[in-house]
Amino acid sequence: MTCVLILVAIAVIQALPYSHAAMVAKTSILTQHTIRYDSAPSDDWPTYHRDMFRSGYDPAFPQFTSVSLNWKSTTLDGDVYAEPLIVGTDVIVATEANSVYELSATTGQTLWHINLGTPVNGAVLLCGDINPSGITSTPVIDVAGGTIFVVAFLQSPQLHHELFAIDLGTGNVKFQLPIDPPNATSSTPFFVQYQQQRTALALSNGYVYVGYGGLSGDCGQYHGWLAATNTNGEGPVLTYQVPTGNQGAIWGGGDGPVVDNSGNLLVATGNSMATSTFDYGDAVLKLSPATSPPITLLDYFAPSNWATLNADDLDLGSSEPVILSSNYLFQIGKEGVGYILNANNLGGIGGQLYSSQVCHTINGASGGLAYSSPYLIVPCNNGVAALKVDLGSNPSFTVVWRGPNTLSGPPIIAGNAVWDVDVHDGLIYAFNLTTGQTLFQDTIGSVPTHFNSLSASDGQIFVSANRQVRAYLPQQPSTVMTVSYSVVGGGNPTAPVFHYILNGVSSSFTLTETATAVSVDAGSAWSVTPNPLSKSGSHQQWYATPSSLAGTASATTIVFAFQHQYYLSMMVSGPGTVTPSSGWYNKGAKVSITARASTGHKFRSWSGKGTGSYTGTSKSTTITMNSAITETANFT
Repeated sequence: MTCVLILVAIAVIQALPYSHAAMVAKTSILTQHTIRYDSAPSDDWPTYHRDMFRSGYDPAFPQFTSVSLNWKSTTLDGDVYAEPLIVGTDVIVATEANSVYELSATTGQTLWHINLGTPVNGAVLLCGDINPSGITSTPVIDVAGGTIFVVAFLQSPQLHHELFAIDLGTGNVKFQLPIDPPNATSSTPFFVQYQQQRTALALSNGYVYVGYGGLSGDCGQYHGWLAATNTNGEGPVLTYQVPTGNQGAIWGGGDGPVVDNSGNLLVATGNSMATSTFDYGDAVLKLSPATSPPITLLDYFAPSNWATLNADDLDLGSSEPVILSSNYLFQIGKEGVGYILNANNLGGIGGQLYSSQVCHTINGASGGLAYSSPYLIVPCNNGVAALKVDLGSNPSFTVVWRGPNTLSGPPIIAGNAVWDVDVHDGLIYAFNLTTGQTLFQDTIGSVPTHFNSLSASDGQIFVSANRQVRAYLPQQPSTVMTVSYSVVGGGNPTAPVFHYILNGVSSSFTLTETATAVSVDAGSAWSVTPNPLSKSGSHQQWYATPSSLAGTASATTIVFAFQHQYYLSMMVSGPGTVTPSSGWYNKGAKVSITARASTGHKFRSWSGKGTGSYTGTSKSTTITMNSAITETANFT
């Protein structure tokens, strides 16, 4: 469905029907905007790292030979910690000022902007490194429902996190509700001033999932929490608390909960304070979905040295799991050790199927990984590491290349390349997926977070820096086709049109009988239309075999041959039949015709019109298609 949404170019202040409601400021920039709700999944990037497996891989992205900056947005009102999301031709960006923007993916122009309320002044928090603190997590988009779900940290009327459901097309708030765990108790407290909602949101089977951890510095008493609410805004907020004595964050370096094929959730936790009795800090947890409340622990894994990881603040949960297949998943954390786990039996303490050191620096890996079998890309703190994963009978992995020594953000894979941000020096990189060769780099400017990530859609790469969004347009490898057309049998039809793609853009031109060289994207689709060609006012056409008029671009010379044809009309007058039926024949073709009288009746004659036709009394004869012909068999 394509909806045309009319936006009024004014600012609207809307008071929402909740006792703690934020004042929401909405600005619509354009007077008319068309939003696509029916875009194919391969075109969209509606959640952190594209899908609920958190693969970070765009399979539809074309290969390329060069990259250029396509556009840069205007300056936004706050730092961007969230990954840009894309649906159709629209880019959704959230800021720490509690604003959500929709930008045109084509031009970067702001289509609408809404502010959800005053963010929290970092000075009122006992620790943390974000000021102000507003929307830190990556939202999630329900493409079918046209809804953006986003969590804002609000200053008033008291500190709290609020879930907003925003209309994707208009920017209007559909509903909002408090999303901090409502069932916290003295034994399982939720102190909002110590909790941070950094984890990307997840969406599955009609529920939105929101994860919590602690602030940078681990001040106060906090726990890892997961909250879930129905996408219609109705019903209770369901929660799960990691059963640690203290800490055990669900944060993932901005990564989000993973949803497996059964709808179960997979999260990794940070360190707890325990060093003697295991309490699910530094673990991978499989949780039941909110569709079957309550949310409960189904399975878990923890490294055998969990106590050391707890004591040294080496969060296993600095990244979330990545699903490798229906049977295997991968986990890595600050220690830099990668683990392959049995997805159907996580194995408990020390139950990994395979493990090996991947990153060799302190705080080894943080944020989302990227996976396109067999390559798994890990964001080590000294540059990305590319693993080649073997999921055979004895699953394992090997490091096949490493990127330059940079402070790597969460990578993605698009166009047979690994895209990554050096968050220290403010650079964007593209590396060859199989060799690690640097294909492209550019300066993007100041990056506010170690966990700055990219997204890809419709042949573009999107990244935020300097409170702006930048879109890069890779140029695809091209080849030259030499094309023309010919007319077999003479005549002067309307010329055909050649359709091709160059740099991802569809183009066309009218063919001539003289060869024309044209640059096209290698491997892209081309076609020639129409078929047949025609010339008004006569029963003639020029026809080519359909399979010869479409293909995949490569360096070649093609002459598209169109055969001159005339139409044979076979008629009867009286009770009888004729063969063949009416139809098209090549110019000059010999066609045998036969008349058969019905029982009790007689054939009298043929009456022919046109050059090469027959007029006479033979029941069977041959005509020559030198023009359009009408043959009428007369019966009595």
